[in-house]
Amino acid sequence: MDTICKPSQTLPWVQLTLEAMISVTNILIFFHLIHGGLALQLLLLYASPTLPSG
Repeated sequence: MDTICKPSQTLPWVQLTLEAMISVTNILIFFHLIHGGLALQLLLLYASPTLPSG
């Protein structure tokens, strides 16, 4: 019974840790994309002021 109960007890922890890691990485990627996008827009604005902002 112990060998059957142990996996079911450890599985939620693994799932929770995996979900937490995925959510953290998603948030980091999200912020990185936003920051990169803003930096790209600023670079485009400063590099080519004659082009209309799309």
